[in-house]
Amino acid sequence: MNNVVAVGLTTQGRDGMPESLRPKLEAIAAAGADFAEIALYDLDVVAGGRPLERRFAQVLEIAKSFPLRYTVHGPISANPWDLRHAEIHEAAARAHLEMAGRLGATAYVQHSGRTTHVTGPELATLRAHERDYLARMGDLAGRLGVKLVVENLFGEKPGAITQLPHEVAEQVERVAHPQVAVLIDFSHAFLEATRRGVDPWASCRQAAPLTAHLHVHDSFGRPQTLIGHTRSETVAFGMGDLHLPPGWGDIPWRMLFDELEVLPGTVANIELPARYYDVAEESVARVRELAGLPAR
Repeated sequence: MNNVVAVGLTTQGRDGMPESLRPKLEAIAAAGADFAEIALYDLDVVAGGRPLERRFAQVLEIAKSFPLRYTVHGPISANPWDLRHAEIHEAAARAHLEMAGRLGATAYVQHSGRTTHVTGPELATLRAHERDYLARMGDLAGRLGVKLVVENLFGEKPGAITQLPHEVAEQVERVAHPQVAVLIDFSHAFLEATRRGVDPWASCRQAAPLTAHLHVHDSFGRPQTLIGHTRSETVAFGMGDLHLPPGWGDIPWRMLFDELEVLPGTVANIELPARYYDVAEESVARVRELAGLPAR
């Protein structure tokens, strides 16, 4: 894949304690990654849209103690189409984005809009609101020296409406902001395209020229119509957004990395849960090889 310059791994964990970041960064550095994508949504550093400075200072101190570069994932529940909660969505995003700037992050992950059961005119209004939001956030990202990357999601409920990579790219193209780009999540694209009965990889090809960040994790592209009794059962059934190590599912990684030409400086971040960190080093090595990067 042309223009991929580095490989990252995502921090995982949900205890909210800043100190919990240290062992995750240790594992990421040991796996040979260049970047860590810090999941600020897993750390209690923002409350009610306001920064908790003392707790974030701990995160900053820990991050600076590692020879890693950083990207940051903003709130999972962020939704520019949720007009009812627009004010708190933006306040929380601004607080997290400012922290990304202080971490020296090169990219900040913003989830794209999603909703259910709306008419065509209503959807057009939501997409216009999203573009205005992205322009404002792009202005802040520019002041902070961070690229705002907009991630494609997938529908999970009947009547769900979300955006494939090429639809996110349409929004980004219309915003036309130098600090706003696309994030392709390949598993999300696979799941959403299966739900709609379209080609996921055609959508990725269309979005690639505006793409500055990648989320790499595997799945079988099967919407989750069956939930296992345990996480391991769900993996056995192969349904849903499984976040498997690359190669465990059905995503055609070689084809994608050979064909897609993304923006210069793109990071391929492996969104690997902690349960799979025993194969983190192997996963990083594989993505390096796919991207044509030298082994570490």
